[in-house]
Amino acid sequence: SFQLILIPVVLIIVGYYVTFYRTLKVEAPILQQKLSNACFFASIDSIEHRPSDTRLYLHYINIQGIEKKHTPKKIRVNVRNKIRHTLNIGDRIMLRANLLPPPFSTYPDGFNFSRFAYFKELGAIGYLTGKIHVVKKPARFLKQRNHYFSQMRLTVENLRHQISSIIK
Repeated sequence: SFQLILIPVVLIIVGYYVTFYRTLKVEAPILQQKLSNACFFASIDSIEHRPSDTRLYLHYINIQGIEKKHTPKKIRVNVRNKIRHTLNIGDRIMLRANLLPPPFSTYPDGFNFSRFAYFKELGAIGYLTGKIHVVKKPARFLKQRNHYFSQMRLTVENLRHQISSIIK
């Protein structure tokens, strides 16, 4: 009977410490105020093509005027113009963007984007205000990896379209 009480208590305590460890592990700097027309260097971590725009997920960031310890680990930037084939994952770029801290939920019990961003180590979001300049292209093996990923993405998109046409 003692074991029936002890096992759940131990599991609760272990769960608490695992959660605490995970929260500390992903802790990263978050932008504290809006930065208008900020000039910075970053590397492209991933690219998300959407119908109306493109999202760049950036890492290894250097923002002019902000100390490294206060610089977000990752940033998401929306780009309105089409950049489908000009940028690749791994490119080192220089750009200007308006940056904001991740927004909180706008209504009670709504989606809390700031919490989502915290666990994705996303310290700022923003949108492009100038042009993107490629400073350095990735190494050859990264180009090959990017090519394979883009081929996989196209294959998945084609499958998705085929499935949706069957469902209709």
